[in-house]
Amino acid sequence: MKRPILLAISLLISSLHWSGVPKAPDIVVGEYSHISGTNERPKSVYQPLACNNMIAMNDTILTAVRKHRDSAFKTCLTCQGSSCSFRVFQDRKTEAVCKRLFCTPIFVSPGFETPADTPSGKSSFTYSYDISKEGSLKNIAIIKAEGVFSKNDAKKFIKARTRKTKFEPINFDNKSYEIINLTGEMSLNTRWEDRD
Repeated sequence: MKRPILLAISLLISSLHWSGVPKAPDIVVGEYSHISGTNERPKSVYQPLACNNMIAMNDTILTAVRKHRDSAFKTCLTCQGSSCSFRVFQDRKTEAVCKRLFCTPIFVSPGFETPADTPSGKSSFTYSYDISKEGSLKNIAIIKAEGVFSKNDAKKFIKARTRKTKFEPINFDNKSYEIINLTGEMSLNTRWEDRD
């Protein structure tokens, strides 16, 4: 029964168009995220999933998300108390529907204030984060940083970049939930003269 529901949701959501959000003028960003399929935060094993926290859904998709979230909650998420993580998906369509329903932002600021001490040059970094019950990014931690950014630089940058990012809060059976064990990767160039 769950598979036909998710397929119907998939067809509905995939028929809608995403609204692109322009990137901030001072960076070039490549964004990919990974989601864990376990309940245990410290020992989690991450499952790669293109859960992009840099592009927001439009109002039409948000309406569909609000309508179909409850029917997909237990298919997409596994929860312990009020903390949920994504299940391990065998099917790409199910994975795509779940990411749209639970980890796509409803708002991403088109611009942001770069920290004053941001190094100039190319960097890439991997970070972990959670989505709070209120729908914002929290517990941002840098796993790995390469290039001109130190881990501290990367953390300040991603905090500034996602400060206004909002997700639709998750409420199921009159209870609020957070999503834990998310990770992302970012590549950027903060030097104007190196850009095409």
